[in-house]
Formats: sequence, C-alpha cells, structure tokens
Amino acid sequence: MTEPFEIPFLEELERRYGAFPRARHEFEVNERFAQDLARITRDRSAEVVMVLRRPDGRVLLHNKTTYPAGAWRLPSGGIEAGETPEEAAEREIQEETGLPARLAGLLGVVGCRMLRGEREFDLLSYVLLAETAGGRPNPQDTEEEQILAFCWLDPAQLPDIAANLRGLAGDWSSWGHFRSLAHDLVAGQLGPNR
Repeated sequence: MTEPFEIPFLEELERRYGAFPRARHEFEVNERFAQDLARITRDRSAEVVMVLRRPDGRVLLHNKTTYPAGAWRLPSGGIEAGETPEEAAEREIQEETGLPARLAGLLGVVGCRMLRGEREFDLLSYVLLAETAGGRPNPQDTEEEQILAFCWLDPAQLPDIAANLRGLAGDWSSWGHFRSLAHDLVAGQLGPNR
C-alpha cells in the first residue's frame, strides 16, 4: 500500500458520492488471522462492508455460528474480479440478507496493512450505505454464510459493538481489531453527533 493508499474506483466514487473519509491503519496480527489473510488476499484486495439502514435509522448487524459468543458486526463480503464496490455490495446484500435495498452512499474507505513477521497483508474495506424498508432478513447462501442471527441496532450503539470486537481475546483478537475499524467509521458518520 502506498502512502496515501491507492483506492481503485476513486474518481468514479467521488463523482457519484462526493468526498468521503479515508482511514489507513497498520498493525500486527496474530498467526491465526495471518493464515486467514493469506487465503483471503490471495484472491482479492478489497471487500465491501454493508450498512443496511431502515427508515427508523437502525442498521443491520449479524453474528455467525463460527464467531465467538456475542460477536455482532456489520455484514461484509469480498469484491470479486471484475466487480465494482457497488456491484459487490448489491450481490452481497442479496446473498447475506435477501432484503431489497438501494445503495445510498459511500460512508468511507478503510485501508489496512496487517503485519505478521515479514509478511504484509493489504485489504481495503469500502463501507457502503444502503436504504431498506427492513423486514426479516433471509440469507440466500445459508450453508456458506453460517449466519446465526440478525439484529437491528441504533447507530449510537456502534462504538460499543466496536469496543466488543476490539476486546475479543486469543485467536480472535486480531480479527476483532480489524473488524472494529469499519464500525468506528460508521459510528462517526451515522452516530448521534451527525
């Protein structure tokens, strides 16, 4: 990653959504997360984090059977070859929630360089806002996604969600730190002071 990091689709995204926050983080990760990152970044260098918002302002979070107990987070998914961030978000929203939604904005981009010894893993997270009427999520890819439950949450609670993710212990600590960063960004963009 260069300084500042390069953002594919930057001009197109700024033309469509205007200026947006960009955050860059560099941190050490544990071996378990480094192994996950080696697999993930082999096929992609970016993901989308989907912020699905109902008319009452609440946003959708989920947890999965594979997560530690109490680890709630915003849905996310990889950007496949040839996809724009928006195309990936639309596909992932359908796969993970099945909810009808309309993309409404780009809340920001989080760039992470994660280090383990001599290894470096770079990953961009495009954080996209989508408006939905709400309803009951119905994941389309239940076997792969392994979603346990969904909840709708006031964005003012996202700092607590981020703190919980950062507080995960052991093998989950690096994953939790990485996942907390998008939640911090969304809290800053949609929280009570906005």
